[in-house]
Amino acid sequence: MPINIFFCYAHEDEELLNKLKAQLVPLKRQHLIDVWHDRDINAGTAWELEIDKHLNSAQIILLLISPDFMNSDYCYSIEMKRALERHKRGEAHVIPVILRHVYWQGIIGKIQALPKDGKPITDHRWHNLDEAFYNVAEGIRKVVEEEQGKQPPPLGTTLLVDNIHITQKQAPSLTLPFPESIFHYNVLHLPVADEFYGRVRDRTTLIRRTKNGDSTSVIGSRRIGKTWLIDYLKLVAPFTYGLDSNCRIGYLDASQSSCETLSGFISQSLEVLGNATLFSAHADINMVILERAVKSLISNKLIPILCIDEFDDICRKRDEFNINFLKHLRSIAVMGLVLVIASKRSIIEIEREISGSHDITSNFFNIFEQLTLKPFVAEEAKKFAHEKSIQAGFSDEERERLLEYGQIDGASWPPLRLQLVGNMLLLDKNAAIENSHYYRPNDLSYWRDFEMRLEEKYQAVIG
Repeated sequence: MPINIFFCYAHEDEELLNKLKAQLVPLKRQHLIDVWHDRDINAGTAWELEIDKHLNSAQIILLLISPDFMNSDYCYSIEMKRALERHKRGEAHVIPVILRHVYWQGIIGKIQALPKDGKPITDHRWHNLDEAFYNVAEGIRKVVEEEQGKQPPPLGTTLLVDNIHITQKQAPSLTLPFPESIFHYNVLHLPVADEFYGRVRDRTTLIRRTKNGDSTSVIGSRRIGKTWLIDYLKLVAPFTYGLDSNCRIGYLDASQSSCETLSGFISQSLEVLGNATLFSAHADINMVILERAVKSLISNKLIPILCIDEFDDICRKRDEFNINFLKHLRSIAVMGLVLVIASKRSIIEIEREISGSHDITSNFFNIFEQLTLKPFVAEEAKKFAHEKSIQAGFSDEERERLLEYGQIDGASWPPLRLQLVGNMLLLDKNAAIENSHYYRPNDLSYWRDFEMRLEEKYQAVIG
């Protein structure tokens, strides 16, 4: 069967797109490929749904990279994002085709680009455009041949499965993705920045304050997404103007045994900020050492950013972490250390517990801006359900089930619960490939059992 190829491009590059299509005609005439792009949409068709359908079924996705492509929100944030997700899961082969000079290496990563060595199509070192596009077509032809080799044999072909000879029409269709590749349930750290959904105001505020050298307190209930927000900052900082080349981000979990003591906390802070070797000779590790480390980084024109997760655990060790510790931490923050602190309670509540008094004024009253993470609202949940359902191959009814069982109190959707519901649905659908008993969407008893299993799993995680 022909390999389906999807073109992702900016309309400003349509002339170059057509020249590439002309070079691929021989592969099409040999019935090796079918090609598709948005100009093939018929009048009156819902264009976004049509693009989604072809983008999510293509075996090869060509990203036609240019300044206009990078400048297009739709190409960059939607089409390329989905393409790279499918490439990462092994569902499609993404090939960047560099049309015109633009920075792309740090964005697309290590995916092999065409033409050879990533030399743009319009580069003066090519004799003409035909030579450049021929180089691209040859590279695509090799990938097409690889993809052809992955296709299942035709129906009726004899296969050997577990030492039993069966025909291809009897073989199970193992085409569903693994649940863990789409729904990141109970995953401590954010796998990639694109997996951070919703909370646009919170992440925008965090990035803006961090760029400005200001500290932020992130609070919220258990498993609401505080760690993922910190991870998002760490992942996007290298590609954020103002943070890309001059920041030093360190992350530590205050609940770890290595942070049980003040000296352990400081040693861990030095290590994650990249200053461990500078001060390893000091027998007495104290807050002055951390202060000197911060000064050292600032003198080298670096922004030191220390992310402290599970900060609540600090207050449980009052012998080690007292009010003087908080005062010294504040003074270092005033000096230039950017703090991003995640906790279940506000900083003032933690300070009051450490001091044993409810009458104190916060040491950080003019240092932190507080971000309070809450469950998704309807629009955030719908966007999550829409995009994840496309990735998982869910029907409209299954998408509605994802939203129905993902909500609590009738109006809020905890991200963890949405991930769990999607994971369970896809797991059941996978299990039903071998035994249809595991997924019976038209059976009310199935959904009653599903809800019971869901509540058991969810409550076990959130505590």
